[in-house]
Amino acid sequence: MSKSPATGAMGAAEPPEGDIVDNPRTWSENKKLLAVLGGILASFTAVFGTSVYVASVPGVVEEYGVSETLAISLVSIYSLGQVIGPAITTASSELFGRRRVLQLSILSALVLTVGSACAQTFRSLAVLRFLASLAISPCPSFALSVINDLWDVESSKTGSSVVLLAAMATIIPAALGMVCGAPLVAVRDWRWTFWLTAILLGAALLAVLPIPETFAPQIVRQRARKESNEAPTRGSWKELAWALFARPIHMLLVEPVIFPTALVSAIAQGVVFCLYAAYPLILSTAYSFNLAQIGLSFLPMFVGNVLAVPVLGIIDRSTAVREHFSATDAVGSTLLPERRLGGAILGGILMPISLFWGGWTARQDIHWIVPLLSGLLFGMSYTLILV
Repeated sequence: MSKSPATGAMGAAEPPEGDIVDNPRTWSENKKLLAVLGGILASFTAVFGTSVYVASVPGVVEEYGVSETLAISLVSIYSLGQVIGPAITTASSELFGRRRVLQLSILSALVLTVGSACAQTFRSLAVLRFLASLAISPCPSFALSVINDLWDVESSKTGSSVVLLAAMATIIPAALGMVCGAPLVAVRDWRWTFWLTAILLGAALLAVLPIPETFAPQIVRQRARKESNEAPTRGSWKELAWALFARPIHMLLVEPVIFPTALVSAIAQGVVFCLYAAYPLILSTAYSFNLAQIGLSFLPMFVGNVLAVPVLGIIDRSTAVREHFSATDAVGSTLLPERRLGGAILGGILMPISLFWGGWTARQDIHWIVPLLSGLLFGMSYTLILV
């Protein structure tokens, strides 16, 4: 019987090699795909909850008698939860295992989202929406962690494809939220944006309930307890606190790649939030669009998100792969991360072009399709920057 090495707060103990039961990387491809399905759906819903609410703003104004500015501020409140949540909870899956933390996160978000749908006051809606965002916000990083548990993404084509799928699941909801939410509110009422989010969370919860644990140190701990052996420790409370709270912030401030990348991503997402307020204002005044038409106006942005995928493939094959082989032949090393920034550089060029396009053409003497087509370019640039 193989020994189970002790691990600290962030140890990297692995199941015995060749152990098909305990080593997630030996699972069948179908089992792996089922294991990541719930996490990817939860990641999609985490971002979907931001954009779909925009369609509810007129209903919230009418229901609670608040100003439009106050009603749309819930987008910022939800986004605040998306910022705080990962900073303090991302490492929890490495301390307590992916399965348990992912299930608790989705369940908590589901309960709080249902509470938001039933809120009787604006204050309770704001509090519940913030807490729901806080609960679901770590899911995108949890999903990527599960993918890394199951595949060697550098060498596995399936793993690389799943990583791209997980990334797209956090990008396309920025446009799809309004595309789905606005017609739904027009047919039903504003609370249905929350019910739709709750339905997606329920589906994600059902998908993650049967999945086994995928994190190697947690598997070792579970196996040790089952065999009545001494379970590897998670470390002292000081180590746990460091791993949970301080280490993510430390990495953000110290690692030279993380902060600039996070800053550029934040700017791109900030522009999207500005469009949530700008589209309804511009299209309703210049073209007399109703709520459903405004929601569908985000469809070109979604199409641009999708079109960016083959562009990324072309860039990767023409630059990253070539550089990889030349670097390996020359110095025996692998491709540096910054060599993969070609897509982000192109996206950084295309995004301001798309914004000038939309801003200069959104007027009554120009057909509405012209400014809306700028969404194609914006959606493509947004994906190129974030992926």
